[in-house]
Amino acid sequence: MNQNLVEYKGQTYNNGLTVDEKAYLHALEQTQIQDSTLPMFKALIAKGIVISGIKELPSAEETQLLYDTTQQFYRFFTIGELGLAFQLNAVGQTWKRVEHYGLMSIQFLSDVLNAYKIHKMQMNLDIERKKAKLVIGTTTQDDEPVDFKEMFLTDIQRWKDGKRIEVSLLAPSMMRMMEKRELINVEWWSDEDWKKFRFLSYQELTNERNLSNFAITRMKSKEKSDFEHDVRQGIMRHLYADIMDSHILQQRIIEKL
Repeated sequence: MNQNLVEYKGQTYNNGLTVDEKAYLHALEQTQIQDSTLPMFKALIAKGIVISGIKELPSAEETQLLYDTTQQFYRFFTIGELGLAFQLNAVGQTWKRVEHYGLMSIQFLSDVLNAYKIHKMQMNLDIERKKAKLVIGTTTQDDEPVDFKEMFLTDIQRWKDGKRIEVSLLAPSMMRMMEKRELINVEWWSDEDWKKFRFLSYQELTNERNLSNFAITRMKSKEKSDFEHDVRQGIMRHLYADIMDSHILQQRIIEKL
């Protein structure tokens, strides 16, 4: 499944993305479930039914219940991810196949998406580690150093082009490198900004993982440490997004590069 090379930042680098990782990134770029319409959902469910080998279509009432369930519990997934989850479940190689027993039920849908949720977290980690290597010194086949300025300018262009998921995945590594090179100043953001970004990151994680505040308080020490690490990663993504949206901040960084 591994590909030898991947085009990134206009140059060819080792440590390429797998076919599965590319499919995942493509799925992330599609419409979020919370923004999907019932007709869009019906078409997707019909596709999931075919992929899963289910013979009986759900009734209008059952489809509405399925739609309401995804809107309530999986609204931050995309319709692309929902389709990908059905596909991965049908293949049965990424996780133990969830059985549907001939019905597109709420239980089947939830079990598939919960299995996919674990897969999603692992994919995010794997992709971020690979892309982080580009920032911390991965070289081309000719041993040429990575051009950090070119990477930053390309991120700006990708952000303008709407390829925000790809930019966001690399954001924590880019932020750490900019901090190390003293390209950014924490005082660019107010205390209120920091509180807002932490709140947004916390909410995104709890929603994505269906975590309650009570569940978080019951976490073991290692789990809490990992959760806080992920919150910090989310904060850096929001800070980087703020840079991507600010011509003034971009210029401050470019002048130092």
